Amino acid sequence: MKKLAFITLLIITCISCNTQKVNVDYDRNVDFSQIRTYQIDESVSSGLNELDQKRLFDAIQQNLKFRGVRNAESSDIYLRISPREYVSSNTNSSVGVGLGTGIGKVLGGGISVGIPVTSKKLNQEYVVTMYQNNSLIWEGILNLQMPLNASADVKQQSIEKGVSKLFKNYPPKK
Repeated sequence: MKKLAFITLLIITCISCNTQKVNVDYDRNVDFSQIRTYQIDESVSSGLNELDQKRLFDAIQQNLKFRGVRNAESSDIYLRISPREYVSSNTNSSVGVGLGTGIGKVLGGGISVGIPVTSKKLNQEYVVTMYQNNSLIWEGILNLQMPLNASADVKQQSIEKGVSKLFKNYPPKK
């Protein structure tokens, strides 16, 4: 029972360390409600390993299908995905150590030291663009950050949650 509680706490901690940031822009003159099909342009080298690419494509397909847009050979729009991945050191947190003393209620003193805690983070940026008749009509940028040695489950959940945020307001309202 204690093992299960520890594993659950560890998973929640790992998931809470993930962050997703989303930016979206689109052509205000396009009626997105008329778009029913899409195709992913795979001619652009994705730069992702096959597992992450499958996770990303599946999440995009699931989100667009939920919004009434399906994948088809002959399509209204095509998507291009440009990924970027890099490792960064995160030093936003620190551990404080303090020592204090005091005499009565009046005099007191203390020493405090902050020890920075650094951890390496995996940063993934996906730029998803939609083209209609070779014109850019929608662009979404998804930034994900997770622990460098994140498990497959954590990566899957992070990508799914991020893509859901990316398409949260799709199709855009006029």
